[in-house]
Amino acid sequence: VTGAAPIWLAVMNYLNGDGVENAPPMPSNVVRASVRSNEILHDELFLVGTESAATQHKPARAQQPRIAYPRDGEVLSLDPDIPSANQRVIFTAEPAGKNLQWRLLNKNIPQPIANGRWQPQAGRYRLALANGRGDVLDEVGFEVRGGRQN
Repeated sequence: VTGAAPIWLAVMNYLNGDGVENAPPMPSNVVRASVRSNEILHDELFLVGTESAATQHKPARAQQPRIAYPRDGEVLSLDPDIPSANQRVIFTAEPAGKNLQWRLLNKNIPQPIANGRWQPQAGRYRLALANGRGDVLDEVGFEVRGGRQN
């Protein structure tokens, strides 16, 4: 509030103070073209001669879910100052979807953890993401280190 924001606000208010848009004119080598992307029609700017290829977007295919976290090869650290019962790893998939199953070390994670929450323990793990039929969609390996030393 006391840094650059007040200066930026003053500059923007000065430049737009008369209420008239003062956008610079479009260069002569730029053209506006309608583009259909993911079934949505919108305008974009292109260099003259490049717009025809850009307007031929194919609708996006449904993306297959993949493991977003943890990433393959990631090393997670347990905090020795936090009780292990209070530490959780939250597995995430992109895009998220229903009927996805998490498997850890080639075993299905028990139902209470099926939401992707897992109480970590030190060790190396393989995590798989499967669809409702049990087909593996993605798989990563990760390691958990640390924890309380007894």
